Amino acid sequence: MCILPALSGQQGSSPSCKQLVLDGKKLQLLEICLDVCKPLPPKSYAYNHRASKLTLHNVPGSSFELRVKTAIHPEANTGLQGLFVRAGIYATACEAMGFRRISFWPDRPDVLSLWTVRLEGDAATLPVLLSNGNMTQAGQLPGSRHYTLWEDPWPKPCYLFSAVAGDLTVKEGSHSIASTGKQVALRIYAAPMYEGQQLDFALLSARAAMAWDEAMWAREYDLDAYAMAGVEGFLDDACETKGMSLFHVGLLAVTPATHTDEEADESLRLIAHEYFHNFSGNRVTVRDWYQLTLKEGLTRFRDQAFAADHDAAASAAAAACGTLGSSNGSSSDAPHRQQYEAALLQNIAAMAQHVKTAAAAAAPAPAGAAPAALAATPAAAAKATTAAAVVGGPAFPCSWHRVLEAQGIRGDQMPEDEGCRSHPIRPCCSTSLDNIYTDTVYDKGAEVVRMYHTILGHGGFYNGLQAFFRQHDGVAATCEDFCQAMFAASPLASLAPAMMRWYDTNGTPELTISASYSPARQTLTLAVTQELETAKAPLLIPLKVGLVGPDGKDLPLYLSPATASSSSSRKSSSSKGKASSNTPGNTSSSYTPVMATTPGLCGSDCRSMVLLLDSWSRTFVFTRLPEKPAVSLLRDFSAPVRLHVAGETDKALGFLAVHDSNPFARWDAVQRLKLRLLLRLYSVAERAAEGGEQAIEAALAAALGVPPALVAALQAALVNEELDGQYKALMLQLPGVMELVPQMDEPDPELLWMVKVHVGKQLARHLRPQLEQLVRQCDSKLAAAGAAAAGFQPVGIKLRAARNAALGLLSYLDGTQLQQQLLERYYDATCMTDRLAALELLADEDTPARTAALAHFHDTYKHQPNVLHKWLYVQAACDMEDNMANVRALMQHPSFDVTDPAAVSALLGAFSDSIVNFHADDGSGYAFMADAVIEVDRINPIAAADLAECLADWDMLDEEHQKLMKVQLQRLADTKGLSKDVQEIAEDALEEGSSDDSSE
Repeated sequence: MCILPALSGQQGSSPSCKQLVLDGKKLQLLEICLDVCKPLPPKSYAYNHRASKLTLHNVPGSSFELRVKTAIHPEANTGLQGLFVRAGIYATACEAMGFRRISFWPDRPDVLSLWTVRLEGDAATLPVLLSNGNMTQAGQLPGSRHYTLWEDPWPKPCYLFSAVAGDLTVKEGSHSIASTGKQVALRIYAAPMYEGQQLDFALLSARAAMAWDEAMWAREYDLDAYAMAGVEGFLDDACETKGMSLFHVGLLAVTPATHTDEEADESLRLIAHEYFHNFSGNRVTVRDWYQLTLKEGLTRFRDQAFAADHDAAASAAAAACGTLGSSNGSSSDAPHRQQYEAALLQNIAAMAQHVKTAAAAAAPAPAGAAPAALAATPAAAAKATTAAAVVGGPAFPCSWHRVLEAQGIRGDQMPEDEGCRSHPIRPCCSTSLDNIYTDTVYDKGAEVVRMYHTILGHGGFYNGLQAFFRQHDGVAATCEDFCQAMFAASPLASLAPAMMRWYDTNGTPELTISASYSPARQTLTLAVTQELETAKAPLLIPLKVGLVGPDGKDLPLYLSPATASSSSSRKSSSSKGKASSNTPGNTSSSYTPVMATTPGLCGSDCRSMVLLLDSWSRTFVFTRLPEKPAVSLLRDFSAPVRLHVAGETDKALGFLAVHDSNPFARWDAVQRLKLRLLLRLYSVAERAAEGGEQAIEAALAAALGVPPALVAALQAALVNEELDGQYKALMLQLPGVMELVPQMDEPDPELLWMVKVHVGKQLARHLRPQLEQLVRQCDSKLAAAGAAAAGFQPVGIKLRAARNAALGLLSYLDGTQLQQQLLERYYDATCMTDRLAALELLADEDTPARTAALAHFHDTYKHQPNVLHKWLYVQAACDMEDNMANVRALMQHPSFDVTDPAAVSALLGAFSDSIVNFHADDGSGYAFMADAVIEVDRINPIAAADLAECLADWDMLDEEHQKLMKVQLQRLADTKGLSKDVQEIAEDALEEGSSDDSSE
């Protein structure tokens, strides 16, 4: 296949500018022509294969056209970067540096060009030829060939180029732009095996995302058509390219029979994410790859906000339409489904428009000094009426979505912050740019964007975002550009420097908070201190708080304007090391707390308040409190920080775990109770460890059990029928072992896992009546709902989530009766959610029920490779002891394809989730993973680097596990021929660990 790009360039007025350097990797250079003349002689250019650079000498000083003809071999491209072929489908993957594997080009994100693309292919085997922009021509060619011509009117860098060619089916729909009535054609392409209703979910998700982005952020689509193409074996989950986003096909062909409710939610968010990139990433791109969080953090925040609003809109539509929300695939169901979909889209647009209008109507905050605190108006107070239902008007309501996002930060990103490869959301360097696509850049980056929204309010954030898009349209921008646009018209502009420190500071800040109540003064004093070893100056941290009275109700907040004080020193104000007001380290702002009723400031009946901390410590005094309140902290997870509350007790947490009105804060109180219990019991187990497993179990049995406050809180949640089912499910989950590790002093992961199992058993025993009752209630409600609970409809999703979480906690109890019940549930399941939930619980024990269910699952789905990835995952991630031999055998199974990154992740990536096997005392799990990394690296370095990440945080574990893991890291570092992707991870981990040792 030949690629013939035409480069038009202006070298500038300087006569010394005589060279043009292009990137090109593993390309066969066939011909170079300048201004369509005869080919250039070899002496006119030099191709450095090692450096992957093509240098042209003596190029014209004025405009010129360059034609470069290359040959590539996509069928041999197992790395899946550039142009590759999978299952007969040709596709591209160009981000971050894939285009240089297709043709010579200035492969960097700040080089923007207008593109015209002509694709040619065999009409029989490649009947569909797709690229970016608008298709302007198509026709037949001699020799049974055909072509398409694509023109993109918007300038873009080469990483946003895409092409797909093959035998593809198409699902078509449309979106109508509200302001103009323009019809945008929507097309979803996938292999013929996915035709029919398998692509319905993706089409509806795209329509919902377009309607929301248009109504919420005034982002109207800018081409004639928007396409999504599903590709087998795609390296990443998805990739945004202008006018056509590419996906792993398993994320587009989503049905209740093949995907779980959680997978459908992930697919919804990902489809929205890639579409939202049309503006936050495509129209406004990044100056360099270290600005990656500018597009990914912003777009992740946008997809999170969309998912929360979509959940509210879908629930309202389902309630209004009743059984109209069902989707059982029958032809008679089509009218019902269409009415539900129409109501859903109407609700999304109406809710988003209402929020935007309400925010615009709010009076702007007065100019002057930045306030110490901001009122947080309850979003649920605003309502928008639609023909389908009454929909609450909050921008991104805090619900189970916010809990899930916080759980991801704590379980995945914060351990990354604490590990050997800790980096800020804007990294400063990397050997391989592919290694900067991390949880920190994406998810912590989204939290930083959310903090802008929290601090500025929806109206201020909206105005800032509009200014950013307007000022940088068609431009490669930086994180500074975004911050400047956000604060430009705000009275809080003085906070911008402290906000920018989030971009260049790694690690997780810890807030230490102490509360003291004065009955005589009827005041509560909050002393807040931020600590972060890597921070050279304090960060801007919005701390959303509330006060809960003895009756369990939120109290109005009155912040004393005269007593809020701050310190610019890391130590207390009495410390000798306190910085003077004239020193460079003094970055605290001069606050004037305002206690007026001005919208956006501290109102007289404010129930939540955002306290702004941009100094090392600050004191806030609340007044008019005749009784001591409970303090609700970090409401809505207002900042990605850890909390340490001085004098915190189980009783105080138990009160909040039952009465706190804020969903996140209530869930967090339960989690902190669990954390206190796990840490306490780990100390007991650690002291008994020398005596072996029996001694540990005896010590745990003799220790104090589950605190009554935790039992009472969970019992209250289980019997509360007003709580969202997905929220209940999150309340029941125990913290993951690797989530706990960074909060402890080099723990033994296997010992910590034993403690977690012990706590799970204790909770299951205490809660068994309520858990079993919840299971029965959910079963009954699902049966009564019938078709209304089928498919990916809110009623069924929430009931299944609560029931399966209850079954999960009950599974900690031993007994063949439960195993038989789970096996029956597996066979009787009418959707993948219930089938996989039962299979996962069965997989942890080596029983006949496990064997039967796994065999049945494979036989049922053996012709659906993407579904079989679940079969691989369940076996690899399970906590059945001595399971490594089974995983090794699965690597030779016909259902495992080592060239498919999704299969590699499902089997080998999942193995690192199995605490008892990956962290085996003899180090065999680490050795197995290192073997896998070396094998996969020969095929796909990026997939291998993803696997190697699990070995990088060796210095957080106990000494014995550190030694074992470090041996395998050193082995990777010493292995000749490994990719720079893997080498960087191994060498950085060893270097960081060594520097930690030397600093001690």
